[in-house]
Amino acid sequence: MPVLQELVLHTCRLTRLPPGLAFHARALKILTLHQVHGLVSLENLPSVVELDVSCCHELKRIANLPSLHRLVISCSPEMQALDGVPELRRLLLRNGRGSLAVLPDYLVGLNLAYLTVSCGLGLLCSMALGNNTPEWNKVCHIPRVEAFDENEKFRVWYTRDPRHLDTNISPLLFDIPRCVLPFLLTFSILVPVPFLAPSIYILFRLILMQQMPK
Repeated sequence: MPVLQELVLHTCRLTRLPPGLAFHARALKILTLHQVHGLVSLENLPSVVELDVSCCHELKRIANLPSLHRLVISCSPEMQALDGVPELRRLLLRNGRGSLAVLPDYLVGLNLAYLTVSCGLGLLCSMALGNNTPEWNKVCHIPRVEAFDENEKFRVWYTRDPRHLDTNISPLLFDIPRCVLPFLLTFSILVPVPFLAPSIYILFRLILMQQMPK
């Protein structure tokens, strides 16, 4: 194992990684975990540079990966703590079916260069409002942020220096309560005209058309 550089663990049950992994796999650079059930924490892997975690539903903590530079967390909704990653520069957060409704608190303590977020429409619209929302303080220190919905139709772009926030979401939506936005967008697409008052249907469709990417 001293020359092992990449390891993939797929569809297995582990409550923790083998205790000797960090000692024996000193050249390990890339670690991929997919559907590793029962794993609650991932810690003490000093050589790992890239980590991809997906569908690890019990995983709550990633810590003490001092060389980690790039991290992907997908469909792992219990993740609550990320610390001991001083070299982490790129982070992708992605939860299935737009289920990411709020940004994780651990973002505040990270020294990221680039953050990418795939999230629900409610959170996306909240981010598009910038410093008018409580989620803003979690990401405003990051030099570059890109967020989009699960279908990648609606996006938010942010750069810290020079400070610039852009989105393809229509400003008309910002006067509608944020908790209602995802339902309105879905409703206006799926519900046939006869089931809506024509004026309401036309209004929602116009809003939706204005925010579609060109």
